[in-house]
Amino acid sequence: MHEKVIVILAVLFVLMGKAEFTNHTANVKCAELFKCSITNGVSMTCDTLQLITIPKCTENIEKLIIRSGVIERLYNFDFPQALNTLEILAVKNVYLKKIDKMTFENLKNLVDLDLSENFLRTIDPELLINNVHLERLNFSSNMIRKLVANQFPLPNLKTLDLSNCNLELVDETAFLNTTALQWLNLRTNKLRTLSFQVNATAILLNNNPWNCDCYVYWSIKQYTTDENFESSTCMDPERNQLRIWNDTNLSDTICEDEIRQNANKSKKDKNAREDNAPDLIITIYGYVFVALSALICMCCCCDKPKRKVSSCS
Repeated sequence: MHEKVIVILAVLFVLMGKAEFTNHTANVKCAELFKCSITNGVSMTCDTLQLITIPKCTENIEKLIIRSGVIERLYNFDFPQALNTLEILAVKNVYLKKIDKMTFENLKNLVDLDLSENFLRTIDPELLINNVHLERLNFSSNMIRKLVANQFPLPNLKTLDLSNCNLELVDETAFLNTTALQWLNLRTNKLRTLSFQVNATAILLNNNPWNCDCYVYWSIKQYTTDENFESSTCMDPERNQLRIWNDTNLSDTICEDEIRQNANKSKKDKNAREDNAPDLIITIYGYVFVALSALICMCCCCDKPKRKVSSCS
């Protein structure tokens, strides 16, 4: 009995080794076909300018790096089930403009995704909905102007790079489900205010045209850990244009309007209360007078003796 088990295990081992050798050979041939390099049979790097599509002839590959070429669109079928072992994927500097919604559906083990240095304008919120193990995501140097609600439903995401993306609008719940986020890079965009909530421990905000009002000032002071941020300049309001954040008087200056507005509002409220006071007193006295009059009438009616009715006999 034991001998049979040993024989079966030996056969399985040989078959597995043969399958691994076959996959390794297939991957090497695939790399040669696309003029890519391959390491240990599981890591492929493509730097050729002639690349116009994703190499789909590989199996059991763990790392695929594409750093040049012309791939303007990623289709739903570009990453078949055979590539579900991918953990690291980079498709950068390939003039990428569009990604179909289910492109990465089969990449359940993906941990690191780099789509930087392309021409992407939007990110579908459902694009990465099946990639729950994703920890590192890079969209830097694209043309993404807006982030919508629940933009990144990635509970295990730790680092997110959105620098140099022309970002102008960020929905307040864009980072709602990135609860594990540790590092967020929003440098070199067109952000003017902080209207979103994020729990990242490190946020880089340098080189944005900030509207230096009181709310933005203290929000940024609370969030940023960027050592270079203090040299950032204000773009609005006009009287604070080109002033740098590390100006010791800036916080007092940009909060002057808010302090003044609050003071004026308090003064107006006080004056309104004082102006309305006489009318209120007259109204109260009127109600009291009516109530007393009604009470006196009731008392008079109750105390008036009843007329005796004479009877005829």
